Parts: sequence; structure tokens; C-alpha cells
Amino acid sequence: MKIEITQNDIDKGIGGSCSHCAIAIALKRHFKTENVSVAMPEGEATEIKINKKVVKINKEDQENVNEFIIDFDNFRDYKNLGLDMLKPEPFSFKLEEVI
Repeated sequence: MKIEITQNDIDKGIGGSCSHCAIAIALKRHFKTENVSVAMPEGEATEIKINKKVVKINKEDQENVNEFIIDFDNFRDYKNLGLDMLKPEPFSFKLEEVI
């Protein structure tokens, strides 16, 4: 299942928020639910929960998702330093399964 992160998701998202980041907004739209959480524990893979069920990210996409989250969460700091070119870009990733 492919999830699209749009520019609108990025613009509306809140860095550092598990339930209001760009990925969470896209997942809420896709699954038509407000019960979404996206977390990236330090040094671990991103964990996504939809309606309290863990959803796995396609292994090939995991690194891109982690990098996006880091860039998205840090963009305000980058922008304050005049590094607008580091703004996260729209992308897509695939989910494998719901556990």
C-alpha cells in the first residue's frame, strides 16, 4: 500500500509531533482516522500505529522515511540558520502489513 506525503502535508505538519507530523497527516487522510502515531525511537526504525495497530514500513523505504522524519523535525532549526534548501520534499513510501 503506497502512502503519498504531499507538500500540503508538509506545510500543515508539526515537527516533533507523533500525531501531527506530515507522515501522520498523510496516514490520517489515507486511512480516514485520527488515531495515528508516528514515532522514531533513537537508533530504531520508525514505528507507525494506526488505530493502535502497528504497521510495518516496506524495508526498502525505511531509511527514506527515517531521513524524512529527521529533516522534517529539524527543518525549523535549518530555516533559522538560513538553510532553506534542506526543506523536506514530498515523497511516497509503502506499508507492508498491519500487525
